[in-house]
Amino acid sequence: MHPQVYQSVLTVLAVAAMALYVGFRRERTAVHWLVIALLLSMMLWAVGLGLWHLLPDPRHQETALMLGFAGAFSIPPFWLLLADRFTRRHALERRPALQAAVIAPSALGVLAVLTNSSHRLFVQGFGHDSMGKVDGFAFAGPLFWVTLCWSVALVAGGIGLYLASAFRLAIHQAPGRGLALGLAALGPMLLGAALTILGTALTTTDLDFTPMGMSTAVCLLFVLNWRYRILDTLPVARRHVIEHLSDGVIVTDLRGRILDLNPAIEAIFETSASKLLRRPVWDAVAEIALDLEAGEVEGIASSLASGGDRFSGAFQARGGRHIEASADCVRGGDGEPLGLYAVFRDRTERRRYERFLRRTQRLETAAGLAAGIAHEVNNPLAYVGSNLRHVDRAIDAIAERLASLSGEKSEEIEELRMVVAESIEGVERIAGIVDRMRRFAGLSQGELGEVDVNAVAGEALKMAALHRPAAIELRFEPGDDLPLIQGSSEHLIQAVLNLAINGLQAVSPRGFGTVRVVTRSREEGAEIVVSDDGPGIPTAIRDRIFDPFFTTKAPGEGSGLGLAIAHDIVREHGGVLELRSEEGRGAEFAIRLPARPAS
Repeated sequence: MHPQVYQSVLTVLAVAAMALYVGFRRERTAVHWLVIALLLSMMLWAVGLGLWHLLPDPRHQETALMLGFAGAFSIPPFWLLLADRFTRRHALERRPALQAAVIAPSALGVLAVLTNSSHRLFVQGFGHDSMGKVDGFAFAGPLFWVTLCWSVALVAGGIGLYLASAFRLAIHQAPGRGLALGLAALGPMLLGAALTILGTALTTTDLDFTPMGMSTAVCLLFVLNWRYRILDTLPVARRHVIEHLSDGVIVTDLRGRILDLNPAIEAIFETSASKLLRRPVWDAVAEIALDLEAGEVEGIASSLASGGDRFSGAFQARGGRHIEASADCVRGGDGEPLGLYAVFRDRTERRRYERFLRRTQRLETAAGLAAGIAHEVNNPLAYVGSNLRHVDRAIDAIAERLASLSGEKSEEIEELRMVVAESIEGVERIAGIVDRMRRFAGLSQGELGEVDVNAVAGEALKMAALHRPAAIELRFEPGDDLPLIQGSSEHLIQAVLNLAINGLQAVSPRGFGTVRVVTRSREEGAEIVVSDDGPGIPTAIRDRIFDPFFTTKAPGEGSGLGLAIAHDIVREHGGVLELRSEEGRGAEFAIRLPARPAS
């Protein structure tokens, strides 16, 4: 029996064992399926070579030889795709179009092999030995050479990726691991090719050790990566764990170049992974941070790489986001530094929620106080107001009598009338403040029911127009297909009206401007956005603008309850009122309301 048959049997047994091992693992990732596809292609290659030398019929030998070539030419794309994933390059992994461009020529080559009898573009004829057996191609067709060149390029590309990773490991992290990776990727195939050439030169027996060499390389690479995690910069952090974290994770080499990251980083850094890989981490951070320079981050990375203490801090990012970051050095089993890792956590929503809770607690405390004050002030205020009106009427009667007796108006009476009128105006102003305090305390309940958000915003704008200076524009942009809200239409109109008046007051000093009210549908309900193009709200007071009685207006121009009442109304409806503002670029208030529960 031909020695190639024994070699093919050994290759098939080894590859089949590895395929079963991979197939029965509990984890199922794209890499596993790539490994299985690659191993099956190798089995087909080895089986074809074995049958070629085992079968006696020349026609069957031709079929077996073509079967072997179909397996051989289906290996290169799987080899390159696997190398791309093993080495964490991700150049092909995240680009389906590029993957298709790699696979398509090889797929066409395999199709040409299987359909060669109908076109003869792959093999134009077979050679035969003195015994009549097929001993190879007599005339190879053009598709054979095109597919062969493409296959060699793909295999070389995969080897190049492994060698580049091996070089990086050897130079910057772990020389032993780099050497092991280089030998596993290149050694078996070089040895197989050398044995094939040597066997051909020294013997008359046609032996091809290439399938065994490549199969050995795949098995070694699989074992090194899965068993010993040789390509992991952070061996304890398995990729299938960190991929599902909401925190962003970055792993770099000792020079700070990004080697690996998880999907959450793309959302935090607002860019794609392909634009972050192999960049210095300080450049990536500096692009989104408002209060950090690249040099500061580079200094932190250098300190960690040289054995400095673990870093923990926070920075402000674009879009008003608050990002917490921590970083440390990654060390191998011998304690030597291998690289760096950094964890980024977007705390923006959490901080907003904490501010909302604190604000709600303050409002509840103030509401209870306001209710007590309103109750205590309202009754005596009613007596004072009633008595002042009685005094005003009495003054009129006294003035008429004095005029009938003397025929002249008394200056003292006129002065007293003015004093009483001013007192009545002051009492009415106090009564208005008390009424707003009662509303703020929730003492007046509106009728609950289904609320049309567009109708609420439109009605509030009509009322706001009564306060609008002529040169200021009120603009309403209603949304489509808004869900209904469960609540009080009267109260929600009051909330939107307060925000609109606040916007009018912000642009009034300038004499012109625009206040916009926009409604839109959201996944969980509806949103009403009231914005103006005024001076915006200073950063120093943003945390206080919803506090009761806090105002930047002059005495007598505002009570400081408008925004507090709006916030409390929205909160009572299960919604959120938040400020979106950049100083100098206007203010924007967003009311987010949950949709009415389905009946």
